[in-house]
Parts: sequence; structure tokens; C-alpha cells
Amino acid sequence: SLSSPLFSAPLEKRDDADKAKRELCGPELSDHILFLRVFEGWQAARRARRERPFIRDNFLSYSGVHALGQTRRQFRDHLSAIGFAGSRHVNANGDNLGLVRAILCASLFPNVAYCSPDRGKEVKITTKQGTADVHPASVNHDRLSGTGFLVYLEKVQTSKVYIRDSSVVGGLPLLVFGSHVVFDTFAKALVLDDWLRFKCDKRTANLVLALREEIQDLLLERIEAPKELSQRASVVTAAIAELLM
Repeated sequence: SLSSPLFSAPLEKRDDADKAKRELCGPELSDHILFLRVFEGWQAARRARRERPFIRDNFLSYSGVHALGQTRRQFRDHLSAIGFAGSRHVNANGDNLGLVRAILCASLFPNVAYCSPDRGKEVKITTKQGTADVHPASVNHDRLSGTGFLVYLEKVQTSKVYIRDSSVVGGLPLLVFGSHVVFDTFAKALVLDDWLRFKCDKRTANLVLALREEIQDLLLERIEAPKELSQRASVVTAAIAELLM
């Protein structure tokens, strides 16, 4: 969460601001990837000495964009301090948006919503605590269709219950990076967080659970020795990146 709003537009320009958001984000149904695209565009504009036009044309807040940059620097510094950001390969998978979404699953869990078709509206959004709507300021507002999952930063209540800062994610990243996954042998389903069910056979369930254990072991290994990457860890990391691409 940023200390200042990232976008700023007068009421009469809201439609233009929404169009600018969607052009920046492209086909990605993700507020978080929108933030990434804003940062990348801002950096490119600064190099071209066009920072102010970029901010103005995309209805961005000057203080919000700089807060985004500051947050990124702080996060990088924290990773560097514990030994995770000292390698030149630290951003080797930065373009793997599937992996980025998986990281969002891990960082935002248990804030998960299930999307399903509903009569009278595009989708019905259900959280563990009840139904909600995508916040009107989200790039996902009025863009969701069909069945799927969202992870989100928080829920807020005004005239309705809204979810803010959301991203569409797949079921596999949730199962691999979420917590509390068990196999219901009677229902033949993996159950996530006591409410989301994923139908599968026992062999598939065992593969998912084994992958979760492998990732947990890898994380423990990296925490204990963040500056060293074993051959096994390299293989597992590459396989996970390929699987989620």
C-alpha cells in the first residue's frame, strides 16, 4: 500500500483516466501489474526527460509515483540487507508474469476471492467471509468474466463491500503458494484454507503436495544461506519458473 494515491483525476475526467489505466496495463487483469507498468513507464519517461508529460497524460499523481519508487527502493534495500538481492541475476525472472502472480498469491494470501458467472451481472465475487465487488478504481472493474480467482490487498466497506488492488490468478499458484492445503479423499478434492475446493485425483494431489514441500525446503535453505544457491535449488527454482510461466 502506498502513502499517496497513484492516480489522480477530476470527476469529469474519470473515464479518460480509466482508459489510460487500461492502456498502461494492457490485457493483464491485475492492479499490481498496472503498478509495475506505471513504474516502468515512469522510469523510461525520466530517462527521456518526459516525466511531467507522462504523469499528466496518464492522470498520475506526482507524489504517488514517487512514493511508488520509494517503496520499491525500500523493498530492494530490505532484500539486500538479508542477502537476497546481491546477485546480478536477482531479477532474472522479472518478465515471467506467471511467477509474479504466484508471488502475489503468497504475499496476499488468505485474501482470495472466487469469481463465478451470475445472472444479472458479469460475475459473482465470493470471499471466505461473503460476497463483494471489485472497487470502481480497479483496472478489473467491469472486466471480469467467467470463472476464476482473485487475490487482493484489502476489503473496504462504503455503500458496498469492495475488494481493492486485485489480480486475477490461477488455481495452481494458489494451491502451491497458499497455506493449509489438504486432500479430501472422500470428495476427491484439494481443499485450500477450509473453503476452496479443487477436484483432482489422488496422484495429482500428491504431486501438488510434494511440490509444496519442495518449495518449503528451498525457502528454508535460502533463508539459512541467502547468498548461496545449491545446484538442487537452481534446478527447483528453474522448474517452478517454467511451470508457472
